[in-house]
Amino acid sequence: MKSTPAFRDAYKRRRCIVPADAFFEWKANGKAKQPYVIAMRDRQPFAFAGLWENWKDPATQEWVRTYTILTTRPNEVVAPLHDRMPLILHARDYDQWLDKDYDPADLIRPFPDDGMVTWPVSARVNKPENDDATILDRLAV
Repeated sequence: MKSTPAFRDAYKRRRCIVPADAFFEWKANGKAKQPYVIAMRDRQPFAFAGLWENWKDPATQEWVRTYTILTTRPNEVVAPLHDRMPLILHARDYDQWLDKDYDPADLIRPFPDDGMVTWPVSARVNKPENDDATILDRLAV
């Protein structure tokens, strides 16, 4: 695993789980990029593997807690959209991921394709103020 300096130590001691029910990727479609939702086939929530860290803001001297989501190579569902995907953990692996005495390198792998689906959505997803359930509606392309 390649780690950035900000999170290098976090891999050993400060792992976390980031809950989600879907994520987005964009695929080039001529000059525009078409957004897609990626979710579990059964639409159940899932969890990304994350790392957390504390750092002191040099401007305010306040401590800030931040996190990052790890990525891995894409599975067959995500590969047509992007060259990597978030590291999604099976529920059975949560305890191992969080165990400070366990090296979770074997958990860093793509989530199985058969458990996931994707569909195109409106470019409305590109604006944060468009925060409503219809953002996940399938777009006919």
